[in-house]
Amino acid sequence: MTAATAEKVDSETTEASSVAQAAEARLERSTKGDLAARLYFVFSGLFFLGAVGAGLLWAASVMSPEITRLSEANAQVAPHGNLLPVFWNLCVYGWLSSAAFGSVIYIVPRITGAPLKFSGLLVLNSLAWAGLVAVGALAVSAGFGRPLWLLEYPVPVHVAMAASAALVLLAVLLSTMGRLEPRLYPSLWYFTAALIWLPVILVLGVLPLYAGVGQAIQGAFVAQSVLGLWLFVVAAGVVYYVAPRTSGTPLYSRRLAQISLWGFALFWVFSGGSRLVFSPTSGAYQSTSIAFAIASSAPLLATVANLTRGFKGSWSRVVASPVLRWVAVGVVALGIYAVAMPVSTLRSLNQVIGLTGASSGVDILLLFGVVGSWLAAAAYHALPRITGREWALPRLIDSHIGFFVVGVAVVAIAAVVGGAAQGFVVNAGASAAMPASFGEAWERVAGPQRWFAGMAAVGWLSLLLSAVLAVVNGAKTLIGGSPAVLETVTLPEELEGIRERAELVPEETRKRIVEPMALPLLSAAGVVVVVYFGSRILIAVQRFGSKTAATAVALVMAGLILGMASLLAAMPKLKSQYLAAVVVVGLGVVLGGGAVAQSRLAAEEMSEAAPAVEGTQGPSLTLSLSAVNVAFDKERLQVPAEATVAIEFENKDVVQHNFALYRDEQMKEPIFQGELIGVGKTTYVFDAPSTAGTYYFFCDIHPNMKGTFEVTGGA
Repeated sequence: MTAATAEKVDSETTEASSVAQAAEARLERSTKGDLAARLYFVFSGLFFLGAVGAGLLWAASVMSPEITRLSEANAQVAPHGNLLPVFWNLCVYGWLSSAAFGSVIYIVPRITGAPLKFSGLLVLNSLAWAGLVAVGALAVSAGFGRPLWLLEYPVPVHVAMAASAALVLLAVLLSTMGRLEPRLYPSLWYFTAALIWLPVILVLGVLPLYAGVGQAIQGAFVAQSVLGLWLFVVAAGVVYYVAPRTSGTPLYSRRLAQISLWGFALFWVFSGGSRLVFSPTSGAYQSTSIAFAIASSAPLLATVANLTRGFKGSWSRVVASPVLRWVAVGVVALGIYAVAMPVSTLRSLNQVIGLTGASSGVDILLLFGVVGSWLAAAAYHALPRITGREWALPRLIDSHIGFFVVGVAVVAIAAVVGGAAQGFVVNAGASAAMPASFGEAWERVAGPQRWFAGMAAVGWLSLLLSAVLAVVNGAKTLIGGSPAVLETVTLPEELEGIRERAELVPEETRKRIVEPMALPLLSAAGVVVVVYFGSRILIAVQRFGSKTAATAVALVMAGLILGMASLLAAMPKLKSQYLAAVVVVGLGVVLGGGAVAQSRLAAEEMSEAAPAVEGTQGPSLTLSLSAVNVAFDKERLQVPAEATVAIEFENKDVVQHNFALYRDEQMKEPIFQGELIGVGKTTYVFDAPSTAGTYYFFCDIHPNMKGTFEVTGGA
């Protein structure tokens, strides 16, 4: 061997050794949080088993109410009543949120190249989160829950959960600040946004800000935000890492992923009112929420396009890889949800399915079909690398997928079709002036639901089998799986190669500071402008035109947003000047129209302004009123004019109710709106109108609960 050859060999050996050492150092930095991630995944599997078991018990108890009796406090009204909130909370906070935390803790150090901070503290945090979820579920099952969906846990539990999520956020932020890549990979955008939103949502949900209708709006906002801004956003961030990493092909478009995130945040945050269609909330609020819900389908479909285009040329890998099959299941479910969700918010459809269980079928499609599938993909990708063991029973993975897909489809269809059947029966009874809240009419509603509950029970049984298979496979792998191939940590920059390096912007300061901060801040400012001036336009159209016209304008606005977003998403390369032109023109139209509408509203208010006339307070009067089986126990109340009235109200149902007094039967002019309560008692105090006549009392969120309020004497 010549000297030159020996020198070349030594150089290559030294270079290979340096590369190996760098890879080993990167792997060591990336795996510091793996124990915490493993615990989160383990708890997620156990909570999945518990949530599906609660869903199965709930469906069985609808078929036969004596099967279970979790709370003696509501046993005479609805023996299965506490099972449903237990199911939803175990599903959202136990199964899905635990898997989301585990996925984030696993992925973040691998795409930043920096070690995750507080790795030891995060291990304790995983135990704390699991304990809080379990304690909250026990409190709800014992009858100590609150009456708002996904906010049933006692207030201290929700506050502690917010603190636990904030710790994960802090660890992610510190790891991101020390990243090796100057540019943020899209998954980091999604993780950071979702982890910021979750603690804020949980805290806002427990603040005593509103009563009556306002409390219902607050609850709808929180529930909608938990499903979308937390779970969907974090799951999308997960799949944007897992799919390219598993398939070996780069993400189709980073920019499309970022636009999808902020577009979704812009639209989704104001879509909560779509859950309150035909409620006593204002028509403009409902129209605005419906418009934003429809517009939300644009970023959802953009996510579908980004993932499917990324699979182009590698469909054989999708068929061969269980991880990619889970991703594909989620993509298909998201495509269906992007169509079903906006359609379900339309007023014409809500005339039938409003206040029924149909909406839960659409929610299950999002939570199980989309979020659950993508987080399952993360678990199947991460656990062999975390544990250093291959899956012990690989054949069970296919069975897990099969039972899961069948179960989700059956449960969702049972909920939607059962809700539609319930709506048709209730509407038929209302048309015939036959209330469907008690007696034979109620049996006509409840009877068919037992058949759909049986159908749902079959679906829940399939999901239970899938959960058992997943837990058994995971336990077997942890105990005795064969050693896995040593993990190699590939940064997204290396995965995308030359194509990605060509996209890099040379100014490091802009990449690290200006760009990551400017986009969310400008998006937030745009949200405020669009929502405020857009609401002015809709309120003005409703006041000076009609509710139908306001709905039409809202739908036109949603259609324009959806069309422009779809056009931009379809472009192979999105040029910044096109995006800027769309933003400037859109904001200009909204600002101009909103300014004109606000000027008309201000002029109208000034012309109608008049000094208030104070009445004299009359004698005190105490009345009792109860809510039983979604109906008031009295159909008529009578009081003297100007009397100080105290309504001793008792809610014997597991769903929330209140007492609200209106001047008209259409619930357009409220006189008094009491706070919504769950099972329990409260006293509402207010002054009776000074003008004698017939008024009307309702439950704000169940307008079929109503009666007449007779005022005698007075003017």
